[in-house]
Amino acid sequence: METTILERSKPVVLTERDAVRIREMERYVEELQFMHNGQVFDIPEPLRTLLQQAVSIMAVGDSVGIVPLQKELTTQEAADLLGVSRPYIVKLLEEGEIRFRKVGAHRRVQLSHVLAYKERQDREMEQGLDEMADFLAVCGTYGN
Repeated sequence: METTILERSKPVVLTERDAVRIREMERYVEELQFMHNGQVFDIPEPLRTLLQQAVSIMAVGDSVGIVPLQKELTTQEAADLLGVSRPYIVKLLEEGEIRFRKVGAHRRVQLSHVLAYKERQDREMEQGLDEMADFLAVCGTYGN
């Protein structure tokens, strides 16, 4: 039996041919099963969901990475993930917007905390846009 080990640091790069093949199999992900020694096993739902998301992303030619939510990020990595500057992330950390810990003089942030902050920001933005649309509708300048 051949075993393939994915190295944590190596990204998977898609060719156009790969993307085409992934698009073709996208509709079958829900039906995937494992077979071992002639016995068929269904894929557990959490893994099936992860595979469906990965295949959908890869089908349009984008890359996918899998990172444990407990992974600790540097302030620069957190800034890059959120698309903001490192000084802005430091400000958010010091204001208590995102939990962190210090390792010597360096700040470390769990990926899950950065993603939770992003979700809160996205919800607040969506709520603000909804309120603005409601206000404009009441004023008669939106949706006419």
